[in-house]
Amino acid sequence: MLFLATVTTPAFGDTNQPAALESGYSIALHHGKEIVLSQSAVQTLCSNIVELLKTSYLNSSQPATRAMPGWELSHVKDIYRQTISTKSTYLIVSFKEPRNIKTEGGEINVQKIIMGLNHEYLYLYGGPTLFTKDDESRLVMYGEFDGATYLKLLKSLREITGDSYFD
Repeated sequence: MLFLATVTTPAFGDTNQPAALESGYSIALHHGKEIVLSQSAVQTLCSNIVELLKTSYLNSSQPATRAMPGWELSHVKDIYRQTISTKSTYLIVSFKEPRNIKTEGGEINVQKIIMGLNHEYLYLYGGPTLFTKDDESRLVMYGEFDGATYLKLLKSLREITGDSYFD
């Protein structure tokens, strides 16, 4: 099952697509059934995922001496494809214009933030999968983020969706 949770407003027309918000971003949440997110839910999720990204210490674009073992581009692409497969649970924030975000591992250019939320990622990768794409679609994977910030995001997802999957 696949669902796309979006905010839709009549001003933006097609309700089958994530709505571009006045703030310059949209959110899509995939998880087996469709849930329409309120404006406040979208703002909360965007704020939470950006906050989590900022706490990341490592990313796959860093020199090999600082990146995590096994983060070669081909492996990162495989994990990304698994993350956004139709059987996965993931969250995507798409910015209308690229943004520079300062993480613990350095400043990055971001057009999209993609977060895999499947439970098995905790065992396979030690946590959720977190990626960005810049305005040239370059893919970067992130690791070592703040646990309390991650739990805050999960709590928000649980409150917004009412789904115990996010406990």
